[in-house]
Amino acid sequence: KIDKTYQAMSHGALVGRALALLRQEDPSGALECANEVLESIRSGSPDKAAEISALCACVDAYVALGDATKALAKAEEASTLAKSLGPTPSAEAAAALAMVKVKLMASQESQEALALLREIGASWGETALLLALALRAAKEPAQARAMLERARRLQQRWQETFALLTLAVATLSKGSPAMAEIDKFLAVAQKQGLHSGDIDPASSVRRLQGSSTMEDMQEIHDRLSAAAKAGQRSAQAWATLDLADAKLGQGLMKVQELEDATAQLQKIGSKEGMAMAKLQASRSQLSCGRPVEALTDAQLAAKSFKELGDVVGEAAATCACALAHLELGQLPEAVSLASKAPQDLAERGLRRACADALRVASQVYLRMGDQERAVQVALEAAAALRDVGDSRGEAFALLHEVASAYVFRKEVDSALNVASASLRLLRAAEDLPGELAALKATAELHLCRGDTEPALRLLQEVISLSHDSGDVADEVDAHVSCARLRVLRCEAPEATLSAEAALKAAKGEMAEAKAVLGMAKVLAAKEEMKAA
Repeated sequence: KIDKTYQAMSHGALVGRALALLRQEDPSGALECANEVLESIRSGSPDKAAEISALCACVDAYVALGDATKALAKAEEASTLAKSLGPTPSAEAAAALAMVKVKLMASQESQEALALLREIGASWGETALLLALALRAAKEPAQARAMLERARRLQQRWQETFALLTLAVATLSKGSPAMAEIDKFLAVAQKQGLHSGDIDPASSVRRLQGSSTMEDMQEIHDRLSAAAKAGQRSAQAWATLDLADAKLGQGLMKVQELEDATAQLQKIGSKEGMAMAKLQASRSQLSCGRPVEALTDAQLAAKSFKELGDVVGEAAATCACALAHLELGQLPEAVSLASKAPQDLAERGLRRACADALRVASQVYLRMGDQERAVQVALEAAAALRDVGDSRGEAFALLHEVASAYVFRKEVDSALNVASASLRLLRAAEDLPGELAALKATAELHLCRGDTEPALRLLQEVISLSHDSGDVADEVDAHVSCARLRVLRCEAPEATLSAEAALKAAKGEMAEAKAVLGMAKVLAAKEEMKAA
């Protein structure tokens, strides 16, 4: 048994190496690794699942090398082997996709799309969603060309892949061999709950990679403007919902766009849209401190997604339910829900969605007290986000889940290293709200170690950045934090200056109240020092 387990691990590692080499544009090296797996399996213990994976890697390598004959031979082998396995959805889907790739080798757009699929490491589940969306978008090739131009300019690989696939399938006739294989593949994928429904293609592609940076916000605004001018109500509604999602992702608790999108989606009768809106409403309710209402919305979303046969949406709603149960102190329910979603998504190769589910699971395990598992799961989430090119998501997984787990384990140095890595990623992504959050978290960790000097330096950076961007709340909070820290260092004059700066920066009632509270604490501390 040990030998078989070791062989399986070895086969998996070699196939993984082959796929990595394909992403690095080394098809010859990938072919060598995949053939090594095939030779090992066929001369030793049979492992049909690994054999199919290796055959599919061979197909990718031959497609990259432009050898259609050998690619077809390997795809046919994979298909025959998958049928002999019986009901094994992932193997059947992988083999069906291999045949699609062979049939798509004809056109230039197809070859470019296939190259990008290899570069982003798209799984069969991710490719199925992209292809299903491309079939719907193929009616508007002009829009696909515009998206392709923009995606190339901004180096957005997922959007570029989608646009090229759209242009490729637009050239296929209904009865062509390539279209027939695509239909077969998508039928297998749909049985596994990979359902696109009436979701706007651009919106769905965005969710595959995930982002809520300023660049992403600008793209959503552009889509919203174009849809409004063209009178495309569905595209306008989905773009509005994306804008709500992006703003919620930046830490806002309640956004008007969510109400607007809900009304628009209800008006056009989009079941998928209403389910997604309920999911976003759950996020908003939870951030506003209303877990009961959040749970109700998440449960309604989960029910709707289940009725639609949308496994991805159902998993996301299930995770939202888990978070609401967690806030309500209902740990058994949270654990039960959070444990299942990552597995369902991983089986379908949906890395981005799986990473989100793993982040939720990490939070649940941490609340349970299982800190080791919380760290492990959060690191898996960060790795998956890095793999799909979502550096912002990776940064927040490191900052919120990994660093938090290290703090609970009293490993402050490790938490500080992780927070610093998160800060670097957010700076590189030019995500100002994220950068401010990472700066504040890193300052807090320095204080946990008793390092007041670097903490002050980071808080001063928060003050500078928030002042320049007009973020009054963060500027006031940072001034108040500096004032308190100066008190701890027995620096009364500097503490007073920080508190006065907070009062000057404050413009709203809440911000001013915080500033006054900070001033009061500083003055009280000064009186205590005088008395002493």
